[in-house]
Amino acid sequence: MKLVNKLSFWLFAVATILNYTRAYCATVAIDYGAIKPTEQVGCSPYTPTLITFGRPPSGSASFGFQWFYKMGEITTLPPDGNTAGWTRVEGATQNSYLPPGPLKDARTYACLVTPAGQSTLYAQNTCIIRVKLRYTLGKVSPPTQAILIPGGDPALITLNPAPTVGATLYRFQWFYKAGLQAAPTSQSTAGWTAIAGATAQTFDPPAGLAETRTFACFVVPADSSCGPNERFATGVHQVLAADNRPFSRGTLAGGNEDFCSSPANPTPITFATQPQGSPSFFFEWFFKDGIHTQVPAGGDATGWTKIVGANANTFDPPAGLTVSRSYACRLTPATNSTEFVPGTKVVRVHKRLESYGSLPNSFPINLAPFRDPPNLT
Repeated sequence: MKLVNKLSFWLFAVATILNYTRAYCATVAIDYGAIKPTEQVGCSPYTPTLITFGRPPSGSASFGFQWFYKMGEITTLPPDGNTAGWTRVEGATQNSYLPPGPLKDARTYACLVTPAGQSTLYAQNTCIIRVKLRYTLGKVSPPTQAILIPGGDPALITLNPAPTVGATLYRFQWFYKAGLQAAPTSQSTAGWTAIAGATAQTFDPPAGLAETRTFACFVVPADSSCGPNERFATGVHQVLAADNRPFSRGTLAGGNEDFCSSPANPTPITFATQPQGSPSFFFEWFFKDGIHTQVPAGGDATGWTKIVGANANTFDPPAGLTVSRSYACRLTPATNSTEFVPGTKVVRVHKRLESYGSLPNSFPINLAPFRDPPNLT
């Protein structure tokens, strides 16, 4: 009888413990965790970093994991573990995942979590991989010179190719500078004049320009993380104002120069009268050793040496000249043929006479043959 009572007591105790355990387990909530980071941002092509759980799953003895991805930027997870539209990442069954790279388009990752004996649901959050386009700031077009007739209206200027579409937003400001200018390469606008109201991607210069001008466009990206900072777009557009004066290649200033000692330091060569009758002129300076007063016919520079970088309307010959040398300027007008400016500038370098000493006082000189004695030095 006592054995039966003891057995009954233990059966009751076990049943009570089991019931209590079931009741306790039923009240323990399953936490499916939350992944991090929720966002990664990089420039195309972008290589993602590791995605893991910022808050690990809890409430179960074990958990299964399966990672999925979907193209685009997705912030809302499907209900009840629905995977429609999502792509299973084969082999991605751990509590962390390193997406492959490099990526060129946006992609979103999510993780399905399966507690032991419980429903499969998504962990909280998605991880969005935002891939930003790399951009360029465009190029001024047309890049060639435009020559105006009197009272003419310059053509529309634009950026073609344009700044990269979709990468960021841009602000534009057009500038001009008098004369024919090279494309600016720095971020500085010093020396350039901002054109009021010219803040679009295109600009229509005013009609009737009285001076030659060079136009450039300064571009400011709203987000410069995937491209250059604010600066001028590539290239410029040059508008050459008409010159209605009779055409002339001009004349070189001054006569020739003579130096009695070597080395010589010639003075700068300039134009006495400037070229005229063309919107622009391109200058090239040449030299030839010796004394040459005639320039080659036309633009033929055979026998003459081109001076690299000498492209202004003046030229300062370098010091240290030890031989006579002739200089000439070849001119290329925008509206005429390439020919030399008439005349040359000759720099003559004479050799100093050497001293041969003096004769002894006792040296006999027969003056009979001479009406006047010789001048001995």
